Parts: sequence; structure tokens; C-alpha cells
Amino acid sequence: MNTLKLFDQVELIKRPETDLEIAQIRWDSRKVEPGDLFVALVGHTVDGHDYIEQAIANGAVALLLEREVAAELPQFVAGNTREAMALAAANFYDHPSKELTLAMVTASNGKTTTNGMLVSILEAAGQHVGIIGTVAVEYGDITLPAILTTPESVDLQRHLRAMVEAGVSHVCMEASSIGISDHRIDGLYPAVASLNNITPEHIDAHGDFETYLGLKKSLLQRLKPPAVAVYNYDVAEFADLTEITVTKQTFSTESDQADVYVKQLDLSTGRAKFLAVLRHPIGAVEAGEYPIELSIPGFHSVANAMSALTMALVLGQSIEHIQAGLHRFSGVERRFEFIYEKDFIIVDDHFANRGNIDVTLKTLEFMDFNQVHMVYAIRGNRGYITNRDNAEGIAEWYHKLPFGSLTATLSQDYTSDKDKVSETERRVFEDTMQREGIDYTVIDKLEEAVARGLSLVQPGDVLLLVGCQGMDFGGHLALMQLEKAHPEYDPSELYAPIKHRVAGIVGRDYAD
Repeated sequence: MNTLKLFDQVELIKRPETDLEIAQIRWDSRKVEPGDLFVALVGHTVDGHDYIEQAIANGAVALLLEREVAAELPQFVAGNTREAMALAAANFYDHPSKELTLAMVTASNGKTTTNGMLVSILEAAGQHVGIIGTVAVEYGDITLPAILTTPESVDLQRHLRAMVEAGVSHVCMEASSIGISDHRIDGLYPAVASLNNITPEHIDAHGDFETYLGLKKSLLQRLKPPAVAVYNYDVAEFADLTEITVTKQTFSTESDQADVYVKQLDLSTGRAKFLAVLRHPIGAVEAGEYPIELSIPGFHSVANAMSALTMALVLGQSIEHIQAGLHRFSGVERRFEFIYEKDFIIVDDHFANRGNIDVTLKTLEFMDFNQVHMVYAIRGNRGYITNRDNAEGIAEWYHKLPFGSLTATLSQDYTSDKDKVSETERRVFEDTMQREGIDYTVIDKLEEAVARGLSLVQPGDVLLLVGCQGMDFGGHLALMQLEKAHPEYDPSELYAPIKHRVAGIVGRDYAD
């Protein structure tokens, strides 16, 4: 593509008069090939301007920069090369999102689950769906492991163009706050976008909570008609979204003032049944009450389902396809995942932050059980504040729920140096528990901590295996120990819940 078309509608500070043919857009100087445009991105620790000589040596024919340099190549100068690159990439791939029905979701928690639920609904309706998210980029027979939740803009536009050529009709995509901040989604034309929830996350990257919140809300604020904005009516921080100019649809698990809300919620088994109430017609569905039954557990799954349901309504899906898609959705690994359901229940959850902790433990308030036993992996290399907030969340729920035991672990046998728990992180957990008068045990090794939890759990109880990287292998260990204790169990049945799991895989074939 020539540079005249490439930079059409792209705001530049300096634009050379020369019109060049560009083979590809590259921001990694190591991957530049003859005929490419090299984009110098300015990051937190790396400045692409320092790698211009390497890009030229590899065959770059033009540069997109934020400041001019001593080089003889044509230099296109922009105030923000990330923003300019995203718009140029949309031009380069001829705006593929205009040829697709694009649905986007953002949230502090639950993006992947909501995205998966909407995919399931659309597939139940017979649509050809592409997926862009935390786990993978998927379309047709193609599955590419995700490097970023929201791919870099050039990769994103390339994926979308490939999806168009593969016959995809709908794309479900996750938008991270960093992806929004880095302009990766600039140049897209979504049909619908949803904002589910907000809790403090990525504060180190964004500086403060208000900036983070503003980025999340900007996904809806940037929409242009006929796009529709969907958001959670229950979140106080979203109250000013009523001012956005596009059509809005709200959902709620708490208030009957939302456009779509929950009624008669039953979480007694952990898996939700409820009525979704439409106060007015949306898409092809009339106002009324419609039964919804989820196959995945958790109170948070209800809110995620309401987001997916509302987006599906906006996209014109029938209530029958919505009901079927939500019911057959089997979930995302380590998100309030039931991995054992016999004489007691084992729930595996990633417990990333205070928001996750609250929605996970709130679900237990609705469930029928005797006592809860928690094995918690302290978050390594996440600092004092995150671990203080998590510890305070656990302490608050400890006093609300019938706890039988609380075991914390450093997971020293199953974490690398990047997830090692520091003395400060351990201390803040213990200080919080002691201040709250909570009986707890800290065990260095994950395997021993899981064994302790299993030794204490009784029929009718719930065993929670919770934590991020430090608990990734906890579910495997628990099932291995149960297999050893119960040789009569069928291994293929026992390991079925984690058969396709990515987290914690170490080479064992659990189907054997």
C-alpha cells in the first residue's frame, strides 16, 4: 500500500512529499524486512527510536516517529506513534471490522468468561464466530495462543482481515485497559461494547484508579452510532455513562430499574437459575420474563451472563439461542470451577484481587454446605498493597462464612522466581490474620497445604483452592491425592474436569 493511502485520515506533524509503497508495518526492528515501514514506539522501558539503525539495516524504507532523527529515509512524524500506527494498520488492512459484527467487552474481572458466553450464544445461533482474548485468537480451524489480551493494533487488524477471508461473521473480543491506553483498538467499528465491573487493577501501569476507570469507560464513550453501549447498572462509578450519545442498554443483578435485570435467583447448588426480565423489547425479543439456567457455578457468572445476554439481544439473537448458548457454556478454567463433586465439593478459583475474592465468596452465601475450608496461595511478587487488600478481603469473609479452616501457602514447590512470595508479602498476610483474631496455618509447600485441606474437609463441606500462579497446580495435586486415597475411583472420570486445562500442566496425560 502506498503511504498516501496508508496515512489517510491519520494526523501527522510532518508528512514527506514522497509517496512510497509499503510492504508491511513493523514496530519490532528485528522483524523488519525490505520494503517495510518501521514504527518507533515509545514504551515504559524501551524507546523504539533507539533501534532505527537496526530497522534501516534490515530494509526499512520509511519511518514513523515521534521525533525526527538523523536518517535519510522518509520520516513521518506523529504526536503519538501508537495512535498513528493503529489508524494506519486499519487502512493497511482495509478496515476489516466494518465487514464484521464486532462485540467488545471490558471489565476488571470476567472479560474472558463474558466473551466465551457470547461466543456460545452466537454459535448456538449458527454464526461463524471469531474470538480475540486472553487465552487465544480463534477462528475456523485456527487457534493462536494469545500474547496479549488485546493484540497490538497491527496484529489485531491482521487477525480481523484473516477472519473476514475465512468467512467469519461475528467477532467477540476482550479489551484490556492497557490495550485501550496503548490505542490498540483505535480504528475499530464495534456494533456493541459492554462494561461489566470495576475494581482497582493495573494501578502501577496507569498511575491511579481514576485514570484506570476513565480508560474503561472510554470504550463506551468512543462509540459512534449505530453502535450500542451496554453496562452494569449496579456499579456506582458508571452512573455518568447515561450521558453518552449512543443507544444504551443496562443490566443488573440487584435493581429492577435496569433495562434487563435478574429475578428469582437460585444459587443453592452453586449453579445459577434465574429469570431474566426485559423491561422493554430489545432486538428480536419482546418485554417479559425468560428463564435462564447456567452450567457454570458462581454468583459472578450471573453478572457475566447478564452482560453476554444483553449484548446478544442487541445483536438480534433469539431468546431460545440465548438460553441454549448460556446453558451449554462450560466455563473458563480456574474461575469458580467445580473440579470435584462427590461427598464434598472442591472449587478452584484464581482469586486475583479483592474484587475476585468478594464475588467468589459471595457465591458461597447462596450455596448449601456445612463448612468451608480454604487453601490460599499468597500472591508472590505482587507487593504489599495487593496482598494487604487480599488478606483483608479474606478476613472480612472469614467472619461472614462458616469457616472450618484457613491454610495459606507460599507454593515454594510450584512457583518460579517471578512468583516467589517475599517476606513482606507473607508478613502482611499474617499480620492481618492476627489482627482479626483468625486461626490460620502457613505452609511453605503447595502439595502439603493441599493435603492439609483434604485432611480437614468433611462430607457436605466445600474445599476452596484459591490463588493465582501459586495455585495453578493446586487442582491437579488435589485430584492426584484423591486418586491415591481412593483407588476405586475411575481416573478418566476423576480428571475429566481438568482434562483440557492449561494452568499447571506438567506433562501427565490425565486421560490415561
